[in-house]
Amino acid sequence: MPDYEDFKIVINSTDNLTFTVDVIKPCGGNVGDAHGVFNFDEIKSISDAFDNLADAPPLAERNFKPVANNNKELTLNYHKPLSNLKAEELGANLSDVLFKDDVREILGRCKEYCEANQAILRIRLDLSRVPKLAELPWEYLRNTEDDNFLCLDEDTTLVRYLQTADAVRPLKAVLPLRILVMASTPQNLPALAKNDEINKIKVALAEIFNDAIEIVVLEKPTVKALQTALKQAKDKEMPFHIFHFIGHGAFDAEKDRGVLLFEDDAKNSVAVDHEDLGRWLQPYRNNLRLVVLNACEGAKVAADDTYSSVAARLMQTAEIPAVIAMQYSIKDTAAIEFSKSFYEEISKGNYLEGAIQTARKAINDLNLPTEEWATPVFYLRAESGHLFDIRIPTPPENLVRFGHFTTLKTVLPTCNLVIFIGLDVNVSNRPYFSSWQPNRGLPNAAELCSYISQSQSINPPITSLASLAKKLQVTSQLNPDAMALLFSPPPQPIKLYRIWAEIARQITDNLPETIVDPLHCSLLFVTTTYDFSLEKSFSAAGITKYNTICYNRSTNGNWIFSHNYFENGSLIFKNDLIAPEYTPNEYKKLGNKYPIILKLPGEITSDLNYAITEDDFFAFANKSLSELLPADLLGQINTSRHLYLGYDLQNWTLRLLLNRICENQSPPKKKTSCAVIFDENDDPNVDFWKEQNVLLAPANLEDYVAGLEKFVLNQM
Repeated sequence: MPDYEDFKIVINSTDNLTFTVDVIKPCGGNVGDAHGVFNFDEIKSISDAFDNLADAPPLAERNFKPVANNNKELTLNYHKPLSNLKAEELGANLSDVLFKDDVREILGRCKEYCEANQAILRIRLDLSRVPKLAELPWEYLRNTEDDNFLCLDEDTTLVRYLQTADAVRPLKAVLPLRILVMASTPQNLPALAKNDEINKIKVALAEIFNDAIEIVVLEKPTVKALQTALKQAKDKEMPFHIFHFIGHGAFDAEKDRGVLLFEDDAKNSVAVDHEDLGRWLQPYRNNLRLVVLNACEGAKVAADDTYSSVAARLMQTAEIPAVIAMQYSIKDTAAIEFSKSFYEEISKGNYLEGAIQTARKAINDLNLPTEEWATPVFYLRAESGHLFDIRIPTPPENLVRFGHFTTLKTVLPTCNLVIFIGLDVNVSNRPYFSSWQPNRGLPNAAELCSYISQSQSINPPITSLASLAKKLQVTSQLNPDAMALLFSPPPQPIKLYRIWAEIARQITDNLPETIVDPLHCSLLFVTTTYDFSLEKSFSAAGITKYNTICYNRSTNGNWIFSHNYFENGSLIFKNDLIAPEYTPNEYKKLGNKYPIILKLPGEITSDLNYAITEDDFFAFANKSLSELLPADLLGQINTSRHLYLGYDLQNWTLRLLLNRICENQSPPKKKTSCAVIFDENDDPNVDFWKEQNVLLAPANLEDYVAGLEKFVLNQM
């Protein structure tokens, strides 16, 4: 992430006839201060020229009377951005006025300083004392050296700064960044292609992000719907970080202030004052850091009050650190490209000013007939646009350095690696929640035991799922409806599952139909989870055929393994592995190239066999594995390396399961097996893995997934 150096420009005027330009301690005071002066006549000639240059539709298309709860007429001004020649002319005039006297010289020194220090120059333009000047499109400023537009420079960015007394610190945010989108098109106003824009934005973002951005679109663009969505998000511990409004803006000449036009229940327009909107947003300011207003007039100010624009007043009333508003109408193509590029940058943790700059250049690359890149106006009341302190998952350097992912990439295509997935991987799907509850992703083992114990009034809580299952069975406390909620996979499976599913698809597609090695003819996953997330990920990845081997109760009450074969998400057949029809050690119907999921200790069925009891564990432990599982499956486990993810082995039942299943793994394969541990210095499972002669792979789970994606999936 680049460093930024400030070039703070403060414009003052005591009589509105003479304006002073002060640049104090630019670049940290390393190049000297600067002062400049310009007069009213100079700025008036630019303002007059701007009024003549700006294009507007006929008056008949701009005036609309029926505004709900308001009998007065509001004017919707749709000024277009300037053509290249007009923008160059106006930008040059603005630069001649602003960058004069020693301001130009110090600006040049700052650019040299930034180049030497590999920094970006952030021009912070403070117009709060001269609201009349805020009406001018300063985004067209030209570079004093090469006459290029400053806002399209690689090493310069422009911020309209509104100083406030309180400091704004970055929000420590986890991905995904949550965006609340409201699109308002009242029936008594001109139609906007809102659905097209929203859909295109969502599609564009979905092409880039899976986990970085989450978009929630309000079904009704009403005041009540907005207030409800904000409150519910806060109550559910899933706050919104960005509010993105698409619709009409207007300027109330009587009050000299801007308004946004929401809808009422009858889909007529409702004029929403910026102060009202600010009060609604203010309670959520700790997480809501940015408002994007894709509405004309959103950046317009009154001649005597810089805070009269919707954008500026939001910052003051709602205490929102940053607002992006539009000073012209903007085409759908430009709006979509802006959103796509801008949100991609901030999801990477980049500063807002850098994201704006990237988005402007993306619009410019569209080669539109007008300079639409200057339409967005960036207001900031924080010292910098570093408003989201995001931790971006990165492949763990220690595992990259020792070739861990390279080894995986080598052995996976031969199906000589068995992937073990434990319950603790589920926590990666719940970045916002301080505690787990139903409908908040999936629980890990400790959370599952705690919740069931509490809901069934078991005190003290039972920490073993097997012991807990036995307790519920003996006391007949099992509530199928309540338990089913605990295992409903979220709409979007966690990234770990999606990455493994895509890896499995690519490997499966490349495997031969004719079996070459019966012990390694398909990819094998072993899970102790109780949901269908991995199967759901298989289907989403395009894996049309797969197998599951599940431990469950048979019709005679015994616990046995069953083979389930699926095609296109539908169960084709189910075979209970029990003699004489399907003797486990003679079972041969797994001899195909399609992935296998061995589910331990059970599966969710209509009878809700959500966990086996302690008695069932003992029965399992006392039986020969060849009496329970197909010989080929055991052969694959015994002759392959293992990769363990998300296991807390403090529970004796889970240790028994793994020891039992893996008891005959060959020593050379065990020595090259690996367990991912999340904290080498504070992980109680370290000693167990060392006793098993399993290699340790210390890594944060999200970082590990990033390594899988970059060095395994993307290089296959």
